[in-house]
Amino acid sequence: MRIIALATLACVMLPITVEATPTPIVRDANGNWVIDSSATFAQSAFTLDVRKFAGPFPNNSNGSRPRLNSLSYAPGSTDLFVINAGEYGDATSEGLIYRVSADGTIENGGAPLVDVSDFFTLPRGSNWHNEQGGVRSLSFHPEFDQVGMPGYGKAFTTQSVSRASATPGVTYLGPVNPALQNNGNGAARVDGSVVEWTATFGTSGEVTGFTSPREVYRVATPSAQHPIKEASFNPLAVPGDEDYGLLYVLHPDGGAFSMGTGLEPDDALGKVVRVNPLADGANPYSVPSTNPFIGASEQMLDEVFAYGFRDQHTIAFSPGANAGDAPLIFVTDIGADRVDEIDLVVKGGNYGWNDREGTVNYPSGNTPTGTDSTIYPVAQYGHAEPNSHAIAGGYVLNAGIHGGQFIFDDFTNNNSLPMVVSVSDALAAVTDGMAGLENIAPAEIKTVAIQFDHDNNPETPSIAKTSFLDIVNDDPNFDGLGRTDLRFGMGPDGTLFLLNKRNGYIYTATLLYPEFMPGDTNGDGLVDMDDYSEIASRIGGPPVTPGSLGDVVADGVIDLKDFALWQQNRTDLGGASSAQVPEPSSVAVVFAALLLAGRFRRRR
Repeated sequence: MRIIALATLACVMLPITVEATPTPIVRDANGNWVIDSSATFAQSAFTLDVRKFAGPFPNNSNGSRPRLNSLSYAPGSTDLFVINAGEYGDATSEGLIYRVSADGTIENGGAPLVDVSDFFTLPRGSNWHNEQGGVRSLSFHPEFDQVGMPGYGKAFTTQSVSRASATPGVTYLGPVNPALQNNGNGAARVDGSVVEWTATFGTSGEVTGFTSPREVYRVATPSAQHPIKEASFNPLAVPGDEDYGLLYVLHPDGGAFSMGTGLEPDDALGKVVRVNPLADGANPYSVPSTNPFIGASEQMLDEVFAYGFRDQHTIAFSPGANAGDAPLIFVTDIGADRVDEIDLVVKGGNYGWNDREGTVNYPSGNTPTGTDSTIYPVAQYGHAEPNSHAIAGGYVLNAGIHGGQFIFDDFTNNNSLPMVVSVSDALAAVTDGMAGLENIAPAEIKTVAIQFDHDNNPETPSIAKTSFLDIVNDDPNFDGLGRTDLRFGMGPDGTLFLLNKRNGYIYTATLLYPEFMPGDTNGDGLVDMDDYSEIASRIGGPPVTPGSLGDVVADGVIDLKDFALWQQNRTDLGGASSAQVPEPSSVAVVFAALLLAGRFRRRR
């Protein structure tokens, strides 16, 4: 069953081309989406300053570098928790969790707190993985540090595990035995597994280990490719919020060469799942009553929050545009032939795979026309095999008066600069297929300069670099494989971390930005009519976070005071006379007109 209204197909293909770096996707003169190999992304005003933080972590027993795959933190702690997903064929390092202090020390004498693979012994199945598998993430219940609460001491891992002849006490979402699929690694079913752990604590409240594993559920996949990925609680949710204590889990489509199952209602593949992972009596978890498909006629699994994804790796949360708005949910999704994308995920949303790959039809690459029920990416870039581009997300970083910036990179190519999309541009992107596919307009991607603090001394200049690979490549511990397999993590204070699988180190990364004049709401270095439109479209709205987009005065209200400061700092007048500036008596009229225009644009 397919839950999608198909659009009329056009006859122009987005060509498969080999590009050395991520490449812009634009509309040509006929309105068709094309990968523009002659174009480059605009340079943002930002610079990413990178320095070593922790490491080296121990090599795997076969001598390979640790596959540092995930970094997270526990409520009430400044410690970080780092996963070595293990190397294929190395049974001694298949899911090691380390604790790292705020100063970068690998605690517990450098030894892991737990080896997750110890839990997966027959008949339950071993902790199986190829280059995509192993332990993928560790997330902590928001009540982790609250003694006496149901979530006290509870943490959850996601991992891919092999099938076994018997799986006692295991709950499956969707089919238990989907049709096998030979994708080059041989035909083998792999399970995506969510496991609850109970932490042990030391005398100072530090986490000393994880015990008492309890399997929450599994999802069977038809092949060894695209198994379970990240899981996360919404860190912005507080008691009483709909999201509080609910775990979001990313389940890709389960097959690199499959036609995908993201649109099928009877499985969890190609879906974002949302559950309360704590045991509910005899049930291993419960489904929140606010999930979108409970009792729906589409027959979608109750656990599904959104659907239509291919290989979604990461999920990140950011405050909404206005005070009281629901948090924004960013998901990065790796494409098949042409497009990698960033999606803003909403409850019940359909993101198109496998009828759509980014803004084009799959597999033809044609540009769709008409209308459909797909929610299209807020940003996308072109890729092509055999370069194996794959998007690595990503968190929203606060850029002061310039608003939030979602930062990401390409983790297999790594021969390019990091990239950002501003949150304001993402919110302004036209992504609703029902608005008419000719109107679909993703946000602009910009690159970020990168520099390396080679001596970890803030008093000496950092060295400009061309990519994160350019940093890792110079490290004596680099394994020389020509890629970094970059991953992002975030600490409890908002510090951004860069992990990789090639030299055993973790880095911190700080987004530096120039102090532009107040009024430069979009961070392009100019105070002009583009910024005016941002202010006008939000004037008279609900209170906002002070200093957020449009709030030039930073008082939490967007009003005529913001307009006045914008007008005072304009850089686009070129010495023109005051006659070119709106008269004070006409300001309210101008604002009203622009406000109506902004509302009209949003309705489209």
